[in-house]
Formats: sequence, C-alpha cells, structure tokens
Amino acid sequence: MKYLKHLPKYYVIAFFIIVFTTIMYVLLHERRVPIKDDSLCDSSYEYDKYLLNRLGQGECSVCDPKEIKMVMSVALNRVANKRFPNNLHDVLYQDNQFHGMYRADLDKNGNEIISDKVNLCSEEILANGSTLPPNILGFIYPSKIISVKGTKWYGKIKDSVVYKMKYHHFYKL
Repeated sequence: MKYLKHLPKYYVIAFFIIVFTTIMYVLLHERRVPIKDDSLCDSSYEYDKYLLNRLGQGECSVCDPKEIKMVMSVALNRVANKRFPNNLHDVLYQDNQFHGMYRADLDKNGNEIISDKVNLCSEEILANGSTLPPNILGFIYPSKIISVKGTKWYGKIKDSVVYKMKYHHFYKL
C-alpha cells in the first residue's frame, strides 16, 4: 500500500475497481461442472435422459424436433466413438464442448424448465438411438462460422459439413 500513496487518488480507485471487477467476473463466469451423481435419478436411463434434456434445452430449444434429435445424436455418437469418453456425462461436460449444458431455463421458483418437445426428443433418442451416421461427431451454429473463418479450427471442419439445418451445421471428424 505504501506504493499507492504516491499515485493520484483516482488511479488508486481505478486500480481497485479493475481488481474487484476482474475477481467478480471470474467468480460469476467460472464453470461449475456437476459431479456425476447417480443418486440424482433412479437409473442410468433417467440420468441420461436428464443430461439429454439439459443438452436439448440449452443448445436447441428453439429448433424443430428433427434438429433437436440431431444435436442429441452427436452426443450419443461421441459416446460410441473411441476418441471420446464412453459415457454421456463426461462427453457433455468436456471442456469447450456443448456450452448449452451450462445454461438452464428456470421458472420463478428456480426449478429447471424442460419443454415437452425436448423431453419427447430425448425419450425417442434413448429408445431408438442416434439419428445420424456414426461419423457425425460435431455441430456448430452457422452464424458463428462467419466469426471463426480463417482460424485453424474452422479450416479443419469447413469441408466436413454434412448436414445443414436451420440453426446448426453438422460435421464429421
């Protein structure tokens, strides 16, 4: 603190504001990945349904059922692929993947809202399996493709896009 007394007062105030806002930003935006807890549901089917519901609601609740099932199918395809973890929880909570898992629509009591459309899609996907070929392992929002052009990541997938839906492009790896 003895170093700060030689600075003008507004520099000191600005410094503390920057430090405070940085700390608050980190605390508020820190991702909290839930620990896999099978006690949340009576069975692994119920837990997988819960995870797919969160995925569907967070990533594509505005989409039609076909597109919702395609997004869910990407997650199932990853579980079945040897390059990814072999369970739905670990696939969905991998770093920088499936950002919709961190969003939740809440009602006025703080309970998570899952639409009937998304719930029905997750039941169908769990009953019938993936609606996509096994090599379709990713998706991106078309509006975000424009913002990432020129990056190495975009260069790797731009020729791999197989399906183009209203809100998502699906690609193979």
